[in-house]
Amino acid sequence: MDANDGRKVVGWLLVLVFEGVSHPVVQVISGATGKILDTVRVQGGCFQPHVYATGNFTVKCGREKPDGQTFADLEAKPKDTAGQRKVKFQDWPRFSFWATAGKFVARTELPGDSLAGP
Repeated sequence: MDANDGRKVVGWLLVLVFEGVSHPVVQVISGATGKILDTVRVQGGCFQPHVYATGNFTVKCGREKPDGQTFADLEAKPKDTAGQRKVKFQDWPRFSFWATAGKFVARTELPGDSLAGP
């Protein structure tokens, strides 16, 4: 899709290396205007956003929408000097259901819990 854009890439933001999620959503926002410049679903475990202007930018990322982690005041740099950041996502709560004495029981598991019965 970028091949038909026509603009020249001026700089790169840091490489985001994702842990605990596959195909997260990444959004790039202009620091000068606050406008959303790009929102993409990443294919793979890492992603390095490019930008078409100099300046500072904010990057937001998340599992299904860019509401997880935010990195503000990122400076556009040459690709090989932009740096790298690990982005860890916690496991989603998991749910379990089982029958006890004719009743259904539901339980939410948070990270570190076990889904053993009641």
